[in-house]
Amino acid sequence: LLSLTPRDWPWLGPGLHSRLVRRSLESAGDYEVIGGVEVRELELATGATAWVGPHFPYQGHVNGHISGTPVMVDSVGVAVLPNDDRLVAFRAATGDTLWSHPSRASRGPPLVAHGHVLLSGGDGVVEVRRLLDGGLVCTLTRTTGLDRAGPALAAGLAIFANRNGVVEVI
Repeated sequence: LLSLTPRDWPWLGPGLHSRLVRRSLESAGDYEVIGGVEVRELELATGATAWVGPHFPYQGHVNGHISGTPVMVDSVGVAVLPNDDRLVAFRAATGDTLWSHPSRASRGPPLVAHGHVLLSGGDGVVEVRRLLDGGLVCTLTRTTGLDRAGPALAAGLAIFANRNGVVEVI
């Protein structure tokens, strides 16, 4: 609650305002209530915030980590935001959002290669999108959800692991 700024409050909505206040009074140090997520650039030398992207409100609980791992290619970053179930592309210099789409319960970093983004969904769907505009190129549906580690690329082949421990090379 104390880490919120006045800029954060309009995005939370009245229901979350009361939950945050109530939870902070009930148990200090419990960080289970999350208002949302945003992409930030930090100055490496000082830790100061260089820019803050738009706020993506909390959509639901995910087990494990709650922040995405950005993948950077040239001046574009792509990240999965688990608690908002969003795949977001942004300009690294400014934080401007280029596009965002649902991330299909994905949790790991997407694979960015050859001007495309490969997303391995926790629901078993692989999506390929164009990096610059987010346009959907194709999908592939598997019967089992894909692991949060995300896809890997080797010798022109995409490597996926599913939640049952099976590895597929495509």
